[in-house]
Amino acid sequence: MYRGSEYMASIKSLDEKPFDFGYITAQFYKDYVIIGKEKVSLGQISTEILELSDEQLDNFKTVLSDLRKAFLEKLYGEYESNLMIISSCSFNDFAPYLNKALDVILSLPLYDRFEFDKQRYISEFREIYETYPKSESRSILNRILVALLSINDEILIFKIYASAFVDLYIENVTARTPAHFAHAIYQFLNNSELQQNLESLIPKYPAITFKAEMPANIEYVTCPDPDCKENYILAERVIFRSLGGFLNSDLFRGLNVKHSPKRCHNCKRFFLLPTGHDTHYCNRVAPNDPKGRICSKVGPHKKENSDEFRSPIKKEYDRAYDRLAKRKSNGLEYPEWLEKITLAMDIKDRGESGEISLDEAIRLLKEI
Repeated sequence: MYRGSEYMASIKSLDEKPFDFGYITAQFYKDYVIIGKEKVSLGQISTEILELSDEQLDNFKTVLSDLRKAFLEKLYGEYESNLMIISSCSFNDFAPYLNKALDVILSLPLYDRFEFDKQRYISEFREIYETYPKSESRSILNRILVALLSINDEILIFKIYASAFVDLYIENVTARTPAHFAHAIYQFLNNSELQQNLESLIPKYPAITFKAEMPANIEYVTCPDPDCKENYILAERVIFRSLGGFLNSDLFRGLNVKHSPKRCHNCKRFFLLPTGHDTHYCNRVAPNDPKGRICSKVGPHKKENSDEFRSPIKKEYDRAYDRLAKRKSNGLEYPEWLEKITLAMDIKDRGESGEISLDEAIRLLKEI
């Protein structure tokens, strides 16, 4: 079931680790990872994880908490004096909780690209519960449950560390090259004060940590080229022992090919900046823009006109423009208004180019 050779990226084979969602198999080639039948740019999935909202994670945490409670109460009951109380409930009482948890997991980035037979998974879960000795089935299914429950913590930990890394270090690199990204990673991981602060935000017993090292098994396999099915490629097949391991690798591999997550300066959401020119804005529709323009069109204009980024000359020019607008509404003739606006623009341009001094430009604009 779900043998690694069947899919380019998949949940680990049941034959190797029963039902273990924590074991992720992926195949990497050049600047992308192949998942299912989809070719995904390196860094894209880790960026999508950064985009998950607190509300989504809170909902996921609630679903997993309900699953754990149902596992204890509806399948096996609780322990009492080291003796297990076997529940009288059937698997049918537990199945809806498992089904709901799987629906949420399979909607998450990475998992949403798997070719996964959910009903088969549930059937084999049922088979273990109903055919194995109770003590043995509980041990097996408890390991499966732990893997499911750890997904939320692994996402939370990755988001805490990776968002800090992107906002504090990637945002400030002077050039988008692997060398500059490597220096940023080194600085981030060796900032002991920051690491201590971040550590205080994660669960007490974390399933993973954000490191530049991660346990994994690697082999090289031949498979069809996604861009030309007649050709074959030699891909790197990696079996990660945790979701966090895959996410860390996706982020670091992406940086090595100049794919970096970035937070949009306008909508504040994360987006993947691939190889090419640098930009501070994404191509999503800008929030609250009445014209439905994208951030890359709206952002620079808003930045230019915000008090934080306007130069002293631009601020004085805006004040002069507002004064002329009021005079025009009070009866100033259009030709005279246009003449003064043109003069103000000329003064602003001469001041910004250095043709006249800053003080002189401001004085002239105040006189208009």
